[in-house]
Amino acid sequence: MELPLWNEKRYAPYKLIALVEVLNEQGVPLEARLSGTGLSPESLAKPETLTSVRQYITVCHNALELSKTRETPFRTGSRIPLSAYGMYGFALVCSPTIREYFQVAVKYHRLATPLLSMSWREDGDYVSWVLPMQPSFLYFFDHGYPAEEAAGLHAFHASELPYVFGTFDATPPLWPKVPATPEETKLSDAMIGYWSSFVRTGRPQAANEPDWPAFGTTGAYIVFTNAPHPSDHLMPGMYELNEDVVCRRRASGDIPWGWNVGVVSPKIPPQTAQCKH
Repeated sequence: MELPLWNEKRYAPYKLIALVEVLNEQGVPLEARLSGTGLSPESLAKPETLTSVRQYITVCHNALELSKTRETPFRTGSRIPLSAYGMYGFALVCSPTIREYFQVAVKYHRLATPLLSMSWREDGDYVSWVLPMQPSFLYFFDHGYPAEEAAGLHAFHASELPYVFGTFDATPPLWPKVPATPEETKLSDAMIGYWSSFVRTGRPQAANEPDWPAFGTTGAYIVFTNAPHPSDHLMPGMYELNEDVVCRRRASGDIPWGWNVGVVSPKIPPQTAQCKH
């Protein structure tokens, strides 16, 4: 089953509303809770309102930045009864055995949790959910072309965008002109294939091109030079400081762990056993 489109409005907002209500109890202003969603309290009150994955994820990001307690996800989940999942929820309620409950939950889970992979396992008299993390994919664009190299701008910031979107003929006036040669077009076709596949399925794949490995524990990535090439351990030592800072912030549980830098950045928490960088 393919993933839903990011902006496709097809979901009732019960999860989003539950999270917004929990943040309200923590004193988070309404404008901050719904920031970036395009939603209003009036729209959430309408039974016909449908929301997208992007809108829900945006509220989740807001919660990560603004929430005052690590209990937020648990408090949110406790507000969502099985009946809120429609026919999927009623099918779970009507399951005659616990085993069939788990089987139905896994088989049709994308009706309720389309961005999550899940399974379950039995261990004697016990059962448990298996919730693997969604894989991440890293790329490094290191491709140059004549006009770019002549300007001393090899693989400058955002230079991959005309390749990803196939817009060689629509770059800004001062952008070094990308030549529409067979070689450049082939690289663009590969990148369009990878990005389109990732949007549809969560896995970047392109016809007649190498597999793009998940970052995982090996630090795998793909580098785009004149063609895509899988590799691993990009720039060793380059990212350890950032990884350590984010890990410590998340472990502390009481400060934002996202992107905030400079003089407004909070003090780095002390080292913990789970942060070993």
